[in-house]
This record gives sequence, C-alpha cells and structure tokens, in this order.
Amino acid sequence: MKNKEAEEVKTLADLKKYLEDEVEKRRKEIAQLEKFLNIVNSILAKLSFKPAAALVKEEKEPSPTREITIKSRRGETLAYMKVYPTMIKITIPEGLNINVKSPPFKSFFIRQILRKMQQEDLDLVKKGKIPSGRALEYEIDIKNGNVKEILIKNYRKEERINEIEKTIRWTLETILDKIK
Repeated sequence: MKNKEAEEVKTLADLKKYLEDEVEKRRKEIAQLEKFLNIVNSILAKLSFKPAAALVKEEKEPSPTREITIKSRRGETLAYMKVYPTMIKITIPEGLNINVKSPPFKSFFIRQILRKMQQEDLDLVKKGKIPSGRALEYEIDIKNGNVKEILIKNYRKEERINEIEKTIRWTLETILDKIK
C-alpha cells in the first residue's frame, strides 16, 4: 500500500509542477499581450486624436429634418417646432407666457399626450419589443413658471409628430383664448 500512496504522491507532485509551469507560462503570455495592447492603444490614440475645435464642431446640434411654425387660427405664432431624427424641439416665442400649470397644458398635453406615449413605450420595453433607450422621454424647460422649450426624445413614429403638432397647437391656442 505504501507503494501505491507513494505513487499517488509522486503523480500529484508532478501534476502540481505541471500546473505551476502552465500558470507561469500564461502569466508571461498575458504580460506580452498587455504590452501589445498598450502599443495598439498608443497608436490608436495618435491616429484618432482630434483637436478640441473639431470636437466642439461635432457636438453641435444636428440640422432638423423639418421646421414647423405653429400658428393659431388667427395667424398668431404659438410655437416653433423642429423635428430631428430622434427628437422634437418645441420653442415658445419670447413674450408668450404659457404657465406650466395651465389646465390644458398640464392636464391634457403632458398627462394625456406625452405621458400616454411614454407609458406605451415603457410597456413595449417591458415586453421586449423596443430597447429601454428607445422609449419616449420629454423635458420641459421652465423659466419663472412659464414654458420656454419642450424636448421630446425618441418619438419613434411619424404619427406621433403629427399628433404632437396638432395637440400643442390646440393646447397653446386654448390657453391664449382663456387669457384674452
């Protein structure tokens, strides 16, 4: 039995030596691969370097695919709507005071239109039909309680552009009619 145990110990010792050698060999390979990776990263950094002026140029807002002046039935300019490939920007003209808490703005445009679209998208995300980054989002820029700009990201469908244009026109016109 002692021979068998001695044989097992020798086999295990050989195996241990083999594994240690393999680990050391892999460490050397990893060290060499890391050197190569550093060289490649260095070359890439030199080749893809862009001056700050070029980066600022790239960050500029893309050109809109469509620009719409939203007017009332009486011909008054209510808003300017710029449509981009993934975003809609609605700007309220200077001097037109649209309070964010005005009933048709908050109760209709925000709750019934934008939140409803957002919820539809979130439901599609839950079902795995669209990625989470493609769900509708919106931001409202407010100054002194008045709406200055509305950003609607990921509108996704042409029908939504039309619905947003139609409903913001009705909302703004209704608010102005109440003020006058």
